[in-house]
Amino acid sequence: MSKSNSVQREVTRGEILRQLAEAFPSWLTRRSLLNLLDLAGYSVLEEDMDFHLEYLRAKRLLEFQIHDGGVGKPKVIAIIRITADGIDLLDGRKAGDPGVRI
Repeated sequence: MSKSNSVQREVTRGEILRQLAEAFPSWLTRRSLLNLLDLAGYSVLEEDMDFHLEYLRAKRLLEFQIHDGGVGKPKVIAIIRITADGIDLLDGRKAGDPGVRI
């Protein structure tokens, strides 16, 4: 993978988090997220979306629910939401920073 391709993937994941943060605390459907990304100029292929969502979930930056497609059909990521850790990352907070000012 080239460095420019790697950077583009990181930028796309950042935009995924930004779109989810705008909707927080609501969940977005996978299709809604894909449409929002497309409107923002980040067209993402279905198979690339799965990679990005799995990666971000492994980093605890988002969560999603999987729906069983039924007999003979694959399971699919149905709804997605950013986590507090994801919002903290967007806000530039370090791990352990409570994100509250008194």
